[in-house]
Amino acid sequence: MIFRKVAANEKRTKELKNMFMELLEEFEKYAEDLTAKAGKSVIGSGKASSYRRYVLKLLVLSEEYHTNQVNSEDLLDINNRLLEIRQLEGYKQYNISEDRFPNATINCYNQFVETKVPINQEDLIKQNEIDYVLSKSNSIIKDSSIGIYETQLDLPEQKEYITQKYERSIIEATKAKELANWCCEIDNTHSTFLAKSNNKQYMEAHHLIPVSAQKYFNYSIDCSSNIVSLCPNCHRLIHFANDAEKIELLQKLYKKRESFFSDFEVPIDQDRLFSYYSIL
Repeated sequence: MIFRKVAANEKRTKELKNMFMELLEEFEKYAEDLTAKAGKSVIGSGKASSYRRYVLKLLVLSEEYHTNQVNSEDLLDINNRLLEIRQLEGYKQYNISEDRFPNATINCYNQFVETKVPINQEDLIKQNEIDYVLSKSNSIIKDSSIGIYETQLDLPEQKEYITQKYERSIIEATKAKELANWCCEIDNTHSTFLAKSNNKQYMEAHHLIPVSAQKYFNYSIDCSSNIVSLCPNCHRLIHFANDAEKIELLQKLYKKRESFFSDFEVPIDQDRLFSYYSIL
């Protein structure tokens, strides 16, 4: 990957600017409010407009790397491209040479996308319904330990919505909660309530390596070994808390899955895991 200086007056930069004008205006407003609240900038300082310009620069570089254009109808396509580009060789030096604005931009845009694509509550309802069906059958393998599959899994089916997302396996999510004895893996004393669907303590499934990172792996990460059982409060914390609180939770969950991660073709250390949550 060749990282170069991308000028604002380049033809493709102008085309992308016009294509995403409304989205970039919304992002700039979000970035301005976020940096002001964090005490890292004052409104009108120009930092947010710099983030806006760097989104365009990074997209131009991404298109040059992929030799295909950004999908203007897919909100997450931009985010996935930004997250991918900082995994490429040469990015770290490029980020330093640009006064670390690329990293700051990617982190800010990723948080912006989280506000636009919240946790799908319909998935949680669907999951409870499936839990009930599975509780009446013997289709769940109740292993005594968590481990990687001996055989390679097929990649999960990718379905087209307003945004691209991978279809999650409800069976794997339920298996993960069963293995955790329907307790929160952050603290098993966290109490919720008995779910009407299966008369077990209500828990939510969370992919420790986010499903959005699936494209970095040649096998499915939608398996019980990569899914943790969390109480609703801890689940929201890991999505929406500040970095310090997120790190505390992720470190604890990483230790629980460290042996699983060691079997990955691409080594997953804590820093790499943190990067999937825009923590650098």
